[in-house]
Amino acid sequence: MKLTKAIIFLLVFSLSQIVSAEPDKLDFVKSHPIKQEESSKFGLIQLTDDGSVLLDGKLLLQGNSEKDDFDTTIDYSIADTQPDKKSPWVEVQAHGRKYKHQSVSRLILVGRSQNPVFYRVLDLTGKEPYISESFGKDGHWADELKNTRWGKDKTFIEMKYGTVYLYTKGKKVEGPFAY
Repeated sequence: MKLTKAIIFLLVFSLSQIVSAEPDKLDFVKSHPIKQEESSKFGLIQLTDDGSVLLDGKLLLQGNSEKDDFDTTIDYSIADTQPDKKSPWVEVQAHGRKYKHQSVSRLILVGRSQNPVFYRVLDLTGKEPYISESFGKDGHWADELKNTRWGKDKTFIEMKYGTVYLYTKGKKVEGPFAY
């Protein structure tokens, strides 16, 4: 009996949250279906079909608002993630399919048009989410991401053609450094 009441309460509460949501936020989500989700301690990270990045329903990065050197719009996708190995497994979706996944603590986002244009680090390890400035652009395009060596405070981001960037937690991305 208590379980039934709890389920009904959660259902009513969920419906009241949907009804009371801001109309423009709800319209944005309706017109921009979710392409991929990742869970985090701050809520769901969602990438929309137009390449925008949302965190817990709030717009972090607007897809198709920036342009590359050839006037082509840029959208965001995930290039790499650092899982939070202490987090529980939760169900998320990607490209219409649901799967179980651990939360992420950091992501490398790639802004791309036809090719990678630049990268950004989305760090979710602090008290507030942190988005780095863009990095990796060399000429018109960015090099492809090869490998990320995640560290507690310093992360090495290796690119395919021999350059490395150093991300310091909550601060900035330095580089490129040749190795």
